[in-house]
Amino acid sequence: FFFKQKTAYEIAQRLVGSEMCIRDRYRSKNDVSEDEYQSFFDHLLGNKIPFKYLLHYSSDVPLSIKALLYIPSTHSEKMGMGQESSQVSLYSRKILIKSNMSELLPKYLRFVKGVVDCEDIPLNISRETYQGSAHIEKIKSTITKRVLKMLEDEMKKNIDGYMKWYGEFNHFLKEGLAMDQENSESLLRIIRFGCSYSEASVSLDDYLSKMEKDQQKIYYLFASKREQGLTSPYFEPFASTGVPVLFTEQHFDEMCLKNLGNYKSHPFVNVESNFEEVLKELEAKYPDKLKSKTSGGIPEGEVSSFCLWLRNELSTKVNKVTVAKRSGISPGLIITQISSSMRQLMAMMDPQNSMNTIKDLHLEINVFHPLIEKLNILRKTDPPLASILSKSFLDYLMTSAQIPINITEHTKRNLILMEKVAEIRTGSAEANEPRVRRAEKRQAKTGPSVLNEANQVKKEKKDKKDHVPKQEFIINDKGEVVEADKK
Repeated sequence: FFFKQKTAYEIAQRLVGSEMCIRDRYRSKNDVSEDEYQSFFDHLLGNKIPFKYLLHYSSDVPLSIKALLYIPSTHSEKMGMGQESSQVSLYSRKILIKSNMSELLPKYLRFVKGVVDCEDIPLNISRETYQGSAHIEKIKSTITKRVLKMLEDEMKKNIDGYMKWYGEFNHFLKEGLAMDQENSESLLRIIRFGCSYSEASVSLDDYLSKMEKDQQKIYYLFASKREQGLTSPYFEPFASTGVPVLFTEQHFDEMCLKNLGNYKSHPFVNVESNFEEVLKELEAKYPDKLKSKTSGGIPEGEVSSFCLWLRNELSTKVNKVTVAKRSGISPGLIITQISSSMRQLMAMMDPQNSMNTIKDLHLEINVFHPLIEKLNILRKTDPPLASILSKSFLDYLMTSAQIPINITEHTKRNLILMEKVAEIRTGSAEANEPRVRRAEKRQAKTGPSVLNEANQVKKEKKDKKDHVPKQEFIINDKGEVVEADKK
């Protein structure tokens, strides 16, 4: 055991200097072979895993530091083996001060391994006082900046190799965004995002180079995959304008970006939670690209009554239904002040009450979409089926917004809808048709007697309608359904 420790120390002495003099039997880092670097790394880890990156340097400002630091190619946290422990040892003039010293680097860089020698640290430093030492803080700041700069250089040098490493270590860097304000900009430069204009991930600097003229904000949208982001109803205005959008893949990405606020004076804006404001800005800047349809869709005179009916059907979760002022490929969307990623974080912290927070949603519908047109017809010809379909429609919108739905109720509704489709496709739906339609079909075969039955049914329905006081609704300038006398 003693021999093994002594051998490791001698290797560290040989490697830790950058400008090594012959008198001290030090060598230049250019004279150290790859096998020697790997041999020392094997000893640090106790296994033969190859390292990914190497930082071997010396500096005289602000302190005299010689360091040999390794970036591993993998880590144990992904296997559920607990947090990585610090394996960076501190020396002063070749005298070991402390091995595996966690205070030398911030916690999010705990995957870094190696040795550091600083001649400016007094040899008689107390183990109880080095934590508050100004020298230790300077070493920590210097090494952290050098490690992040090295990662940025490697990213620019070989993006494919960096992305392979980043896939395993990105959560360490994002952890740093939440805890290291001093180095937040350096961290943001090496973090990658999905985007709307490229299949490959991009850096924030690349996004800034693709921004539209006079664009000041960095727009982002939570989407675990790029395809999901491109088909999101919140992305539609950007698809027609060409304004680039970043896709954040993990729930806590938004929390990090919100805490930071901006990058190089460009504020971060979540498209989902600020959709109305974002849409107004895009409409003002691109009026020709965001034109609304003026023909087709639900008849103008039925829009108010349809919105009111839809709000009543979905009253347990929806308290507001408005009409989109623009056309699009989606039948509607949910406008909310809480984004889906933040809502999912809240659900993770309090899973039992996650469903109770889903209420008072604001539903915006596209009255020109074929689904909305047919739903408007169906509510008059087959109200029970229309009611089921309206709730399935809400499930679709909630799923698009990544809002959790009641799976049990959703499954029941889907079963009913599948049975209806099967009956129609097999020609056995006649028994479930409204009475008026059945009578009219039989009249074509049996004569006027059945027609009288159909007319009698129509008359009964009309008499019932005449006894219901008529209440008119309109859509105000904000797109809200209100009573006519309250405009």
